[in-house]
Amino acid sequence: MNRASRGFVFFLIGAVAAAIGWFAWNGECRDGTVFATESGCREAAGFNAAFCREAFKQAHAKATMDYAPFRTQTECLEKFPACVPHGVITGGFVPTPRGTCVARIAGGISGIPVYQRLGANLSSR
Repeated sequence: MNRASRGFVFFLIGAVAAAIGWFAWNGECRDGTVFATESGCREAAGFNAAFCREAFKQAHAKATMDYAPFRTQTECLEKFPACVPHGVITGGFVPTPRGTCVARIAGGISGIPVYQRLGANLSSR
């Protein structure tokens, strides 16, 4: 294999890896921006503290109370890297979001939890 061919192969591998990473991070947040922390949101242009606080509050409620729980933590951990007890249902477990999708919507603010799934467990849950 000559030098040009090797360069093309490395370029192709890099492009595929970048695409996979982009889709893995942005797939659940098409209309907004994913932030790992509320402080990261506040540092972004156009988002003030009150906006970010409300978005993260909404995401937390959706993650811990609205999400249909798994019966056991083990069951949850089979699909997600980290899980916490459900906010309302005793004995239920929900995945810990890896970030929050923050967006401006017609009605104001949207905060949606974004999850990291394990392996081929790409369910819509």
